[in-house]
Amino acid sequence: MSMELTKTLWPLATPSIARRLLLALLAATGLLCAVVYGAVQYRLQYPESGCFDRELHALTSAVLRVVEASPDPRAVESLAMGMDSLLVELDDYRSFKVTRRDGHVLVSSRKAPQATLGGPGQAGYYDAQARGEHYRVHAAWSRDGQYRVEVAQSLTRRQAAFTDSLNFQASTLGPALLLGLPLYLALSWLAVRAGLRPLLKLSDDLQARRPDDLQPITLRHVYAELAPVIHGLNTMLARLRLLLQREREFLADAAHELRTPVAVLTAQVDTLLQASNPAERAEVGQRLRSGAARMTRLINQLLALARLEAAVDNSPVPTDLADVARECLAGFETEARARRIDLAYVGPDTLPSLCPGNALQSVLTNLVGNAVRYADPGCTVEVDLRADPAQGVRLLVRDNGPGIALADRKRVFERFQRGNGVSAPGSGLGLSVVAAAAQQLGARIDLTDGLHGRGLGVRLQWRPVP
Repeated sequence: MSMELTKTLWPLATPSIARRLLLALLAATGLLCAVVYGAVQYRLQYPESGCFDRELHALTSAVLRVVEASPDPRAVESLAMGMDSLLVELDDYRSFKVTRRDGHVLVSSRKAPQATLGGPGQAGYYDAQARGEHYRVHAAWSRDGQYRVEVAQSLTRRQAAFTDSLNFQASTLGPALLLGLPLYLALSWLAVRAGLRPLLKLSDDLQARRPDDLQPITLRHVYAELAPVIHGLNTMLARLRLLLQREREFLADAAHELRTPVAVLTAQVDTLLQASNPAERAEVGQRLRSGAARMTRLINQLLALARLEAAVDNSPVPTDLADVARECLAGFETEARARRIDLAYVGPDTLPSLCPGNALQSVLTNLVGNAVRYADPGCTVEVDLRADPAQGVRLLVRDNGPGIALADRKRVFERFQRGNGVSAPGSGLGLSVVAAAAQQLGARIDLTDGLHGRGLGVRLQWRPVP
C-alpha cells in the first residue's frame, strides 16, 4: 500500500521549476491581497487623516453649525434630534453629545454613551473608554465658547462596519472569483510554461546533439536568465574539446614513442636467441635490461602525466616539504655517486604544509633525475627550499651542467620535446610532468640560470593551502 502511495505522489516529490514558479506566483498573489487589506485598513484607521476620523470631524462640524445657527436652546435641541433621527435611519455608527459650558447636557443622540468621554474641556481627537468599551472621539467648541460638541465612534463598531463592507464585497464578488479561480490558475500555468519555453528548447537542442558534437551552443535569442547557463556550458565544452584534443595527441605521441623501444627490445630478443656464446648473450641481456628500464621509466612517466592532468589524488594532505626534498635526493644518491655528481640540500630541517597528493614528489623526482642524468661528471645538483610568509614557498633546483639553450627553453615543457644537442637517453616527458604537477600545486614555474651562472635552474613558487 505504501509503495503504491509513493508511486502516486512521486511526481509531486520530484523538484519542478514550473511548479516552483507557479507556487511563487500564487504566494505573490496572496501577499498582494494581504497588502491591499492592510492598505485599506491603514487608510480607514489612520489617526486624524483616515476615513473614519474624517467622518468624525465632518459630523462635529455639522452639529457645530446647527448649534451656532440658532441661539435658542430648544431650537438647537430640535435640530440636533432631527440629525440623530437621520443617523439612526442611515444606521450610522456615530453618536454626538452637546453640552453647555457648565457641563449640562443640552442634547445627546440615542447611541451616545451615557458616561463622559474625556475631560470636560478636552478638544480635538482622543481615545476614551467607558464601561469596558473603547471609543474614538472628536470634540470642538463653538465660536462663542458656550457649547461643546463631542462626536464618538465605538472601535468595535468601526471594525464591524469594515468587516460588513468586506463581507458585502465578498458576497458580491465571491462567486465570480470562485468561477475565475480555475481560469486564473490555468492562465498562470500557461504563463509559467511560456516563460520556461526557452529553457525547454535549450534542453531539447542539447538532447538532439551528437555525442561528439562539442561546438559552442548558439541561440538566435539569448535571454538574460539563460546567458550564464549558456556561458557555463560553452566553457565546459571548450575544456572538453581541449581535453580530448590533448588526449588524442597524447595517445599519438605515446604510440610513436613506444614503437621505437618495443622495436629495439624485439631486435635484442632476436639477437639473444641467435647468440652463440655466453659473453655475447650476457652483453645482449645487459642491453635488454637497459632497454626495459628505459621503457619502464617512459611508461611510468606517461602514467604520472595522465594522473596529474586528470587531477587524480589531488586532495591536500599534511606533508613535510623538507623531508620530501631530502628523501628525493637520497633516492638518487647511488646514481649520482656513480656519475661523480654531488647532491646538496639548502633549506630548513622541517617545513610542514598541506600539499596535493604526490605533486611535490613528482616535481622533485623529475627535476633531480634530469639534472643527474644530463649533468657532466663533477657537477653539483642543489635543491633550495625556502618559505616566506609574504611570498609563500619557493623551490629551486639548480645544477652547473650543460643547461638548455635559451632558444629551446620555450618548448621544453611540451611533451616529448628535448633540447638540441642532448646526448643522454630520455623521453622528453620529465618537464611536462613537472608542469602538470606545478599546476596541481598552484605554482608558478620559471627557468633560470644554474649554479655560478652555468647549467639550468627550475624555480617553483606557490602559496601553500591554509
